[in-house]
Amino acid sequence: MLSAFIDILALSFDGTVEPLLLYLLHSLKYIIIYTSLSLMLIYASIAVNQRIHGRNILRLLIIPIIFIISLLIVNYNTGLIFTVSAGGRFEYGSYFALFYLLDTYYISVTSFLLIKGRKSLSRNHKIILPAVILIIFFGTVFDYFFPQASSVQFTLTMFITMVFCCMQSPNEYYSDDSLMLNREAFIKMCDSRFSPNSHTQCIAVNIHNIGFITNTMEKSRILHAEGIFLKSMKQFSRKLLIFKFANGQYIIVMDENNPNEAKIVFEETCNIMGLLSSSNRLSIPIYSTSCAFSSPNDVSSIRMVEDLFNALKLYENMDNLLTVEPSELKLKSDAEIIQIEELVQNALNEKRLEVYFQPIYNAIEKKFTSAEALIRMRDNNGNFLSPDIFIPIAEKSSLIIDIGNFVLEEVCKVISEEHLSDYGLEYIEVNISMVECLQSNLASNVISVLKKHRVFPNQINLEITETSSSEFTNIVDTNIKTLFDKNISFSLDDFGTGYSSLSRILSLPLKLIKIDKSLIHAPFNSSEKKSMILLESFIKTAISTGAEIVAEGVETKEMAREIIKLGCKYIQGYYFSKPLAREDFVKIIRLNQPAEV
Repeated sequence: MLSAFIDILALSFDGTVEPLLLYLLHSLKYIIIYTSLSLMLIYASIAVNQRIHGRNILRLLIIPIIFIISLLIVNYNTGLIFTVSAGGRFEYGSYFALFYLLDTYYISVTSFLLIKGRKSLSRNHKIILPAVILIIFFGTVFDYFFPQASSVQFTLTMFITMVFCCMQSPNEYYSDDSLMLNREAFIKMCDSRFSPNSHTQCIAVNIHNIGFITNTMEKSRILHAEGIFLKSMKQFSRKLLIFKFANGQYIIVMDENNPNEAKIVFEETCNIMGLLSSSNRLSIPIYSTSCAFSSPNDVSSIRMVEDLFNALKLYENMDNLLTVEPSELKLKSDAEIIQIEELVQNALNEKRLEVYFQPIYNAIEKKFTSAEALIRMRDNNGNFLSPDIFIPIAEKSSLIIDIGNFVLEEVCKVISEEHLSDYGLEYIEVNISMVECLQSNLASNVISVLKKHRVFPNQINLEITETSSSEFTNIVDTNIKTLFDKNISFSLDDFGTGYSSLSRILSLPLKLIKIDKSLIHAPFNSSEKKSMILLESFIKTAISTGAEIVAEGVETKEMAREIIKLGCKYIQGYYFSKPLAREDFVKIIRLNQPAEV
């Protein structure tokens, strides 16, 4: 717009002012035009790479502008591009077409950059940037045949307007009230860095006890601690991008691919986490696992970053701040993911899925009164494949819905065909994933299967994880309310590992809260009293909701006794029984003689 204004000003002064002033006005116009074209190229580079280095600023902006200014200085004496006569008239020189070659250069380089990096562009940029290039191209062609039209200035004005329109609010890229960039910002800014052709150094940090911290601490104190972490890392190095990937999950992306520097940053990250854990900022120790990794050697897609964090969660550490090597996480490549998806689909088609049942001990009645249904799958060779391998992959596709339907059908068959209620079994717990929770027809499907097998609603208990209960609350709440109104009870699984607030948990009609095995094991694997204090706090918090408590992962008589003393009514774990195939499970329930406590 400024160049258009100067052009109009220069034309109005044509023949009325000193030639030098008029020459300067026209020169300024061209400097602004080519500065704008340079900025367009830089904008395209940022859109593709989500970053711009100082050397690129020099190459794409500073050097071209110096060239244009030098050209205009030389032109003042030679008049090869344009001249201003003694009478103050603007006239085109014999080499004015050189400017059109510069236009062509900027259009060609920008186009090449966008074509090469098209997979990294956001949806808006895939529309806006090609449109801008086409507009500038036709504006340049029109200018060539009609120089007095000055259409290039108009097209640059459109470029600025369109860029402004496609800009998103900066607040959308920040997590809640903190100053940390969020998951959406990470995907937008770093998607291109996680590919086979990109080299990037990163650090991931997963806080294991984030559920307890969220449930017991004021939000302002948590945000303050995050602020200290962010400030400390930025003070250490300004070249770091720091994101809050999810609650309790942080990822640091280094601006340059320097393994030696990455090692130093990783050590500093661990030091800062240690200081936060040992300080009184939260009054609660922080138990975390950190991992330094690179792309594409360890991780080659955003999907693999998600898998990396899921793998870090499995390091149920309650004693210190752990660090792990990427090789220890055994992440699956995209090709391996496709292979496992095919295995699951084949298992569904060829009926190689099985439902196992783990009895749950009732400490009041001293017998098994419930059980949990667990999915098992055999591979093409007949060997069992761990659910930890195929369930997370199935949850990222519609396969988990098919698995969920299969499990519910098999559970209802066992209840109706074996008449287990005659032997004291009150209900069987069935896991429903977050994907299933988001299905609008979940309630009608569950009710339909129960009616088909003539199973009473109170003979089924649906397990939702703490994470799924905290996300997409409107859809989840609608499904839960509909099923609850039909007398189907719910339990909250893995309590202590998710991110729900106590108010959120209280809003759910929960019959049971299941304490995650990582919290159960910690006091018995450590001599430190703080682990037992944490466990007692979690159990008290769960009891305060009015729900009954299930302790998961109980493996010894000592554990069972201590857990019962703390107020847990139901005990689940290998001390009483491992997960059993249908035939063995039916025998155990009919006999119903659990191990002594």
